[in-house]
Amino acid sequence: MLDEEQQAALSSHGVPAELRQGEATFHHPLVVHGSLANTSARQRRATVLNVMHGDVVSKCQGHDMGNFPRVPDGKPMGSHKCYPPLVTAAEAALMREAAQGVYNEPPLLDAAASARELAAMRARQERTDYRHVA
Repeated sequence: MLDEEQQAALSSHGVPAELRQGEATFHHPLVVHGSLANTSARQRRATVLNVMHGDVVSKCQGHDMGNFPRVPDGKPMGSHKCYPPLVTAAEAALMREAAQGVYNEPPLLDAAASARELAAMRARQERTDYRHVA
């Protein structure tokens, strides 16, 4: 949850992404994101899909997880039924063997590049009205 100062900062720097029915957004989990209050009479529906490496272990104790189930610290995220592995350890071993040692490490987060990209997005947003007109 954001405190009042963070909410004000997000409101003044946020880039709206208004979605029509059936549309989706994809973003890195460390990107601050959210939505404003639903002021319509209709219920808002959403599907969230979190994808993570199979070796990820929980470190969420002491953090507000909202309605998401907690996994005890140090336990693999895949040990909870709500975070099922998409690929089993055996399947992953077969894929590594089939790749014959070719493996691309996930890219590290480049803060400078992310800041440049965010500045470019803000500049585009200032020049363009992204709101959907029915």
